[in-house]
Amino acid sequence: MKTAGRGLHMNGSIVGPVTIQLGDMVFQERVYVAPIEDCMLLGLDFLKKHGATIDIVGSTMCLNGKVVQMAQ
Repeated sequence: MKTAGRGLHMNGSIVGPVTIQLGDMVFQERVYVAPIEDCMLLGLDFLKKHGATIDIVGSTMCLNGKVVQMAQ
């Protein structure tokens, strides 16, 4: 898994497909499971695939034309 720091490594595994529900949308995706503190992070590949736009100030994300509230 790539990390933000240079030379850092993190082990994990790919599982799936698993069901991911965001608002009223349901996705079947393969996911990378890693030992992180966050409940879930959406990768750039997922965001691009579903045409995501992110409103940082409003804490919302638009996926496939539907708005989802992001965690605070």
